[in-house]
Amino acid sequence: STNNLIIREYLPKKDKKYLEKWFSEEVSRLFLLSTTSTKSLNIDNIISDDKNVFATITLKDKTPIGLLALINIDKINKKGEMRKLIGDANFRGKGYAKESSKKWIDYCTSSLGLNKIYINTIETNINNISLNRQLGFTIEGLFKKDCIIENVEHDVLRMAYFKT
Repeated sequence: STNNLIIREYLPKKDKKYLEKWFSEEVSRLFLLSTTSTKSLNIDNIISDDKNVFATITLKDKTPIGLLALINIDKINKKGEMRKLIGDANFRGKGYAKESSKKWIDYCTSSLGLNKIYINTIETNINNISLNRQLGFTIEGLFKKDCIIENVEHDVLRMAYFKT
Protein backbone atom coordinates (compact mmCIF):
# COMPACT_ATOMS: atom_id res chain seq x y z
CA SER A 1 0.00 0.00 0.00
CA THR A 2 0.95 3.67 -0.38
CA ASN A 3 -0.11 6.78 1.52
CA ASN A 4 -3.48 6.95 -0.22
CA LEU A 5 -3.91 3.64 -2.00
CA ILE A 6 -3.91 -0.12 -1.62
CA ILE A 7 -2.58 -2.25 -4.47
CA ARG A 8 -3.84 -5.79 -4.18
CA GLU A 9 -4.13 -8.91 -6.26
CA TYR A 10 -6.80 -8.73 -8.94
CA LEU A 11 -9.77 -10.84 -7.80
CA PRO A 12 -11.97 -11.79 -10.78
CA LYS A 13 -15.15 -12.48 -8.79
CA LYS A 14 -14.86 -9.19 -6.93
CA ASP A 15 -13.34 -6.91 -9.59
CA LYS A 16 -14.74 -8.01 -12.96
CA LYS A 17 -17.84 -5.80 -12.67
CA TYR A 18 -15.60 -2.75 -12.28
CA LEU A 19 -13.53 -3.69 -15.32
CA GLU A 20 -16.64 -4.11 -17.45
CA LYS A 21 -17.78 -0.64 -16.43
CA TRP A 22 -14.36 0.95 -16.97
CA PHE A 23 -13.81 -0.70 -20.35
CA SER A 24 -17.13 0.61 -21.64
CA GLU A 25 -15.33 3.99 -21.91
CA GLU A 26 -13.25 4.68 -25.02
CA VAL A 27 -10.26 6.03 -23.08
CA SER A 28 -10.09 2.87 -20.97
CA ARG A 29 -10.28 0.52 -23.94
CA LEU A 30 -6.74 1.52 -24.96
CA PHE A 31 -5.64 -0.54 -21.94
CA LEU A 32 -6.84 -3.65 -23.77
CA LEU A 33 -5.31 -2.84 -27.14
CA SER A 34 -2.87 -5.50 -28.27
CA THR A 35 0.61 -4.26 -29.06
CA THR A 36 1.13 -7.00 -31.63
CA SER A 37 -2.08 -6.42 -33.58
CA THR A 38 -4.72 -3.72 -33.75
CA LYS A 39 -7.44 -5.83 -32.19
CA SER A 40 -8.54 -5.47 -28.61
CA LEU A 41 -7.56 -8.23 -26.24
CA ASN A 42 -10.22 -10.21 -24.44
CA ILE A 43 -10.02 -9.30 -20.75
CA ASP A 44 -10.72 -12.87 -19.59
CA ASN A 45 -7.96 -14.25 -21.83
CA ILE A 46 -5.29 -11.78 -20.75
CA ILE A 47 -6.12 -12.17 -17.07
CA SER A 48 -5.97 -15.96 -17.21
CA ASP A 49 -2.66 -15.98 -19.17
CA ASP A 50 0.22 -16.85 -16.84
CA LYS A 51 2.53 -14.44 -18.73
CA ASN A 52 0.48 -11.59 -17.28
CA VAL A 53 0.08 -10.22 -13.74
CA PHE A 54 -2.73 -7.91 -12.63
CA ALA A 55 -3.40 -5.81 -9.56
CA THR A 56 -6.37 -3.72 -8.51
CA ILE A 57 -5.83 -0.18 -7.25
CA THR A 58 -8.17 0.73 -4.40
CA LEU A 59 -8.59 3.65 -2.08
CA LYS A 60 -7.87 3.05 1.61
CA ASP A 61 -11.61 2.33 2.06
CA LYS A 62 -11.16 -0.52 -0.48
CA THR A 63 -13.09 1.21 -3.29
CA PRO A 64 -11.59 -0.04 -6.59
CA ILE A 65 -10.47 2.84 -8.83
CA GLY A 66 -8.08 1.25 -11.31
CA LEU A 67 -5.95 -1.55 -12.62
CA LEU A 68 -2.24 -2.23 -13.05
CA ALA A 69 -0.87 -4.91 -15.32
CA LEU A 70 2.37 -6.41 -16.45
CA ILE A 71 1.79 -8.34 -19.65
CA ASN A 72 3.94 -10.47 -21.93
CA ILE A 73 6.36 -11.19 -19.10
CA ASP A 74 9.61 -12.55 -20.52
CA LYS A 75 11.38 -14.34 -17.67
CA ILE A 76 14.46 -15.15 -19.75
CA ASN A 77 15.10 -11.54 -20.77
CA LYS A 78 13.64 -10.20 -17.49
CA LYS A 79 11.22 -7.74 -19.05
CA GLY A 80 7.52 -7.06 -19.40
CA GLU A 81 5.02 -4.49 -20.67
CA MET A 82 3.32 -2.31 -18.08
CA ARG A 83 -0.25 -1.05 -18.35
CA LYS A 84 -1.97 1.33 -15.95
CA LEU A 85 -5.52 2.59 -15.76
CA ILE A 86 -7.43 4.78 -13.36
CA GLY A 87 -10.76 3.40 -14.53
CA ASP A 88 -13.04 5.60 -12.47
CA ALA A 89 -12.96 9.03 -14.16
CA ASN A 90 -13.71 10.74 -10.82
CA PHE A 91 -10.25 9.74 -9.61
CA ARG A 92 -8.20 10.77 -12.65
CA GLY A 93 -5.87 13.75 -12.38
CA LYS A 94 -5.30 13.29 -8.64
CA GLY A 95 -1.87 11.65 -8.78
CA TYR A 96 -3.16 8.12 -8.18
CA ALA A 97 -1.69 6.74 -11.43
CA LYS A 98 1.74 8.04 -10.45
CA GLU A 99 1.49 6.83 -6.86
CA SER A 100 0.31 3.34 -7.82
CA SER A 101 2.75 3.04 -10.74
CA LYS A 102 5.75 3.77 -8.50
CA LYS A 103 4.69 0.94 -6.19
CA TRP A 104 4.01 -1.37 -9.15
CA ILE A 105 7.45 -0.69 -10.67
CA ASP A 106 9.03 -1.54 -7.29
CA TYR A 107 7.05 -4.78 -7.19
CA CYS A 108 7.95 -5.71 -10.78
CA THR A 109 11.67 -5.10 -10.27
CA SER A 110 12.04 -6.53 -6.76
CA SER A 111 9.44 -9.32 -6.44
CA LEU A 112 9.25 -10.36 -10.11
CA GLY A 113 12.96 -9.76 -10.75
CA LEU A 114 12.54 -7.72 -13.93
CA ASN A 115 15.34 -5.49 -15.21
CA LYS A 116 13.24 -3.71 -17.84
CA ILE A 117 9.65 -2.53 -17.93
CA TYR A 118 8.34 -1.02 -21.14
CA ILE A 119 5.25 0.97 -22.05
CA ASN A 120 3.68 1.56 -25.46
CA THR A 121 1.67 4.75 -25.67
CA ILE A 122 -0.05 6.68 -28.43
CA GLU A 123 2.36 9.47 -29.39
CA THR A 124 -0.25 12.19 -28.87
CA ASN A 125 -1.01 11.12 -25.27
CA ILE A 126 1.12 13.90 -23.75
CA ASN A 127 -0.16 13.42 -20.19
CA ASN A 128 0.78 9.74 -20.20
CA ILE A 129 4.19 10.42 -21.75
CA SER A 130 4.87 13.08 -19.12
CA LEU A 131 3.81 10.74 -16.31
CA ASN A 132 6.01 7.97 -17.70
CA ARG A 133 9.01 10.34 -17.76
CA GLN A 134 8.34 11.33 -14.14
CA LEU A 135 8.37 7.62 -13.25
CA GLY A 136 11.83 7.19 -14.82
CA PHE A 137 10.88 5.88 -18.26
CA THR A 138 12.93 7.01 -21.26
CA ILE A 139 12.01 6.93 -24.94
CA GLU A 140 13.25 3.85 -26.78
CA GLY A 141 11.68 4.48 -30.13
CA LEU A 142 8.79 5.67 -32.24
CA PHE A 143 6.79 3.24 -34.33
CA LYS A 144 5.22 5.12 -37.25
CA LYS A 145 1.58 4.33 -38.10
CA ASP A 146 1.81 1.33 -35.79
CA CYS A 147 -1.75 1.28 -34.54
CA ILE A 148 -5.16 1.94 -36.08
CA ILE A 149 -7.93 2.97 -33.70
CA GLU A 150 -11.34 3.63 -35.20
CA ASN A 151 -9.82 3.94 -38.70
CA VAL A 152 -7.20 6.50 -37.61
CA GLU A 153 -3.51 5.64 -37.83
CA HIS A 154 -1.43 6.46 -34.77
CA ASP A 155 2.28 6.54 -34.07
CA VAL A 156 3.24 4.54 -30.98
CA LEU A 157 5.97 5.69 -28.62
CA ARG A 158 7.83 2.98 -26.75
CA MET A 159 9.30 3.96 -23.40
CA ALA A 160 11.35 1.84 -21.01
CA TYR A 161 12.30 1.82 -17.35
CA PHE A 162 15.55 0.10 -16.45
CA LYS A 163 16.24 -1.25 -12.98
CA THR A 164 19.26 0.49 -11.49
